[in-house]
Amino acid sequence: MASNIERMNNNNDADNQPTLEIGGRGNLISPKIYQSIYNHITGRTEKTSQTYEDNILVSFNELEQLHLKILQIKDIHNVLAQNETISLFFSGERREVFTSFERFEKYNSNNTKPTKSLQLKYNFSLLLAGTSVPQEYVVTIKLVSRFASIQAFEEKKNRLLPSGLVNILVSNTADITIEYVDYLVAKTYLQAFDEWIKGCPCEQESRFTSLLQSFSHYVPRIIQLIIIAICLYYYNIYISTLSESFNKDWGRFFLFSLVSIFVLTKIAFIVGEKIERYIDSFKQDSYLNLNNGDKKLIKEFASRKKATYTKIIFQLVMTVVLSIISSKLSLLF
Repeated sequence: MASNIERMNNNNDADNQPTLEIGGRGNLISPKIYQSIYNHITGRTEKTSQTYEDNILVSFNELEQLHLKILQIKDIHNVLAQNETISLFFSGERREVFTSFERFEKYNSNNTKPTKSLQLKYNFSLLLAGTSVPQEYVVTIKLVSRFASIQAFEEKKNRLLPSGLVNILVSNTADITIEYVDYLVAKTYLQAFDEWIKGCPCEQESRFTSLLQSFSHYVPRIIQLIIIAICLYYYNIYISTLSESFNKDWGRFFLFSLVSIFVLTKIAFIVGEKIERYIDSFKQDSYLNLNNGDKKLIKEFASRKKATYTKIIFQLVMTVVLSIISSKLSLLF
C-alpha cells in the first residue's frame, strides 16, 4: 500500500491537517485516516512499554484510582467495544481472574495467601476523530509485590543467591505495556500511569541504607582492620609497661600475638561477610496490600528489618569484645 502514496500535499485542509494523495487520482486523505486503514488491513499494531522500580505501597484504593484514570482517558474517544480482566497471582501458583473491576471489588480479602502480582488488562476498540475505521488498543498493567517476590525466592530454597542478585531480580515493582495504532493515544495512557505511580503512597528511599549497601563489600576488610588496630593498641600498652631490665621471652610473646591476630582476622572476615549479607538484605518496602495474607507478610518483613539491625549490632559488639579478650589472653602466655 505504501507504494501507492504519490506525494504529500502540504496545503492545509479544513481540519488544518496535511493530506496524502493515494493512487494519483486526486484521492486525498489525512495521514491519520491512512494509518487507520493500513493497520486495519494488515492487522499490525505497535507496542510500547515502561518499567518502574518505585517503592509503591498499593491498596485497593490506589487500584480504584488507577482504574478511574484509565476509563477517563478511554471516554475521551468514541468507544465501540471494551472489556477488561483483572488477574491476581498468589504464592503457591494460585490465580484468580475477574472479568470486570466491579467483580474485583467483591474480592474476598480473607485470603491468607500473599499477593505476588496483579495484572489489569484493558481492550478498547476506539473510533478516533477524523477516522472511519476502528482502532484496537490493549493496555496491560502489572504491579508486583517485592515482599512476596522475596518470599517466593526463599520458598524455592534460593537463599544461596547473592543478595545483590536478589535485589536486581526483585527491583521492578510495576510496568505498563500498550499495543496501539496512534502513538498519541498510547502516550496519554503512559502519562496517566506515570502520574499514578508518582501519586501512589511510597516509602522514601533511605539514603543511609543506600550508602551502606554501596560500600557493603568493604565491610569484611574494614572489620579486620579494626580488630588489628585493637590488638595492636593493647600490645602497645603492654610493651610500654615493661621495664628495660625485664627479662621476657619475646619469641613466645610475638608468636602468640601473631597467632591471635591471625585467628581474630579470620573470624572478623567471616563476621564481616555476615554483616555484608545483612546490609544487602535490606529492601525498601514495596507491596500489594489486598488481603489478610498481605497484611501478615507486611508485619513479618517489618519484624525482619528490626531483627536485622539487632543482628548487625550484636555481631559488631561480639567481634570487638572477642578481640579485646583474645588480646588480653595472649599477653598471659
